[in-house]
Amino acid sequence: MLCERHRHPFLTAAVLIICVWFSGCSGSSAPDPAVDNSTNSATTSGETEAEKCRNKLSGAMRRLEPERMDLHADPERAITGLNAWIASCARDEVEALKLDDAALALLNSNPRALAGRYTGVDATYIRDALLLRDLTAALTTRQPNTSESAEDRETARVVRIFDWVIRNVSLIPDDTQRPALSLFDVLLIGRGTADDRAWILAEMLRQQQIDAVLVRTTAPPADDGGVLDTAMSLIAVIQNDVGLLFDVVTGLPVVVGDDRDLLKPAPADVSVLKDHERWNDSTVEVIAQVAAFAPRMLVLQDRLAAEDAAILFEELTGGVSEIRPLRDRITSAGQLWTKDDISVWTYPEDRVIASHSRSEAQIQEYDQLMRPFDAPFERKVYEPESVEELTTVPEELSPEQRRLLAEERLMANFERITVSSEERFGKPSRRLLKARTQQVQGSIDSEVIQQMQQIRIASMEERIRVAVPALLQEQQGLPAMIVLDLPKLIREVNQSSTGDSMYWTALCQLDREEFGAAITTFSNYRRQYPDGKWKYPSLVHQSLALLKQDRTDDAIAALKEADQDDNPEQRRVRMMLQVLSK
Repeated sequence: MLCERHRHPFLTAAVLIICVWFSGCSGSSAPDPAVDNSTNSATTSGETEAEKCRNKLSGAMRRLEPERMDLHADPERAITGLNAWIASCARDEVEALKLDDAALALLNSNPRALAGRYTGVDATYIRDALLLRDLTAALTTRQPNTSESAEDRETARVVRIFDWVIRNVSLIPDDTQRPALSLFDVLLIGRGTADDRAWILAEMLRQQQIDAVLVRTTAPPADDGGVLDTAMSLIAVIQNDVGLLFDVVTGLPVVVGDDRDLLKPAPADVSVLKDHERWNDSTVEVIAQVAAFAPRMLVLQDRLAAEDAAILFEELTGGVSEIRPLRDRITSAGQLWTKDDISVWTYPEDRVIASHSRSEAQIQEYDQLMRPFDAPFERKVYEPESVEELTTVPEELSPEQRRLLAEERLMANFERITVSSEERFGKPSRRLLKARTQQVQGSIDSEVIQQMQQIRIASMEERIRVAVPALLQEQQGLPAMIVLDLPKLIREVNQSSTGDSMYWTALCQLDREEFGAAITTFSNYRRQYPDGKWKYPSLVHQSLALLKQDRTDDAIAALKEADQDDNPEQRRVRMMLQVLSK
């Protein structure tokens, strides 16, 4: 008989394991996907050396794409293809380029600026450049065509990028403790410090060939007043020898006078600093990682194919390329600073180095921080299979044989669930990571919103139902269906991801200028997560969406609700209320 030989093969294993079901899953995570270490070498014997080099470089760049570099992947492995390319195709060119003494002095002769090979830190730098290239291109493409002057359109482009950074990187409390994060990590999480905002803004503008620097003053701040009276640092965005001022702490452009418009601000020119007592002796810090000044990045930038093109190199003081030096571009803006006023801000380099050298405890903290991106946990659902639902069954079987076959299949499914926590509770799908990466690359396609909604629905599951074979029901007195609570770890991941996906859905709707839908989603978020981490950001963004609908009174009400001492962006809220109350 077809079924009799293996009639009860899983009974013993099922009975032994069923008692541990309620103790939770093993907690083990899926291994990182294997990194493709192959190089894209010659495809035909007639291929020229130049073609081989192009293919090697193209293959190496594929492994550095944001959607391909896994959060937990080894960046040193991701960069091996690029080092293979430079060794065989560009070594002499890199060795011929040297930084001058002025640049080396600004960089403190950092060996990472002089290296002829790429490192894991370079891998994340290039990955971030590719991501921000796509993001800024998307933002610029969506900028509406207007009849304004070219200068006004350029200002609008900068303001659009600045607004995106402020909207997508909410401030965390000053006392927040967390491991060092890379630029990409901060973007994914969507929460960071004012310094993180400055770093991201500068790197985004770099991809549009626009300079952004940190302007500092040592003059003590006033207790009250405008930004120029109270801030200790500002961002100067420089293009064509003109500079515009922004404040990443308040999330607002610096304005002077009474002409203030929250929806269409007019940033002040850096020349206003000349006439302000606190700022007429300011200094400037260049915002960039050390890799940006390394000759190897210039060689790579020049060799990239059109589809991979990105801004990777900055000419700091001159001598490496024919690009106008950044130092000259800074000193020409507003005629405020000399070369002696310029230094290189260490924050970006310190952060990225620290993120590549975490301790074991910090790695655990980082994994915990990134765990929501594992969501949702997905598993194959094994349904009871009746005699009538049997598929792929030989026609000659008798009704009894068919019944036994159905029971055998159900027993096999039951055994798989009992011996594997992944079969029982599912394994990380990382669909949220994929959707969020698409979002921070600038996608506003409706598919991203659909993915977020589907992830949220899938992550709301808190328990599972498991069908019990009839034989176990009879012999062990078990019910036909067992209901199991998901382990605490999975429930926590799901709960975090459902709130995140709802909030990020609202941000997508804002980017799509679906202001009514965004207002509804923000409100629903706070209704479901009244103490959620996005409570205050959702109120601020909702107020701006309400202003888009000319609902000023409702916008003021939302801002008053956000005017709380525990809101890290309370100063921004109060400045917005001050403008709207006039």
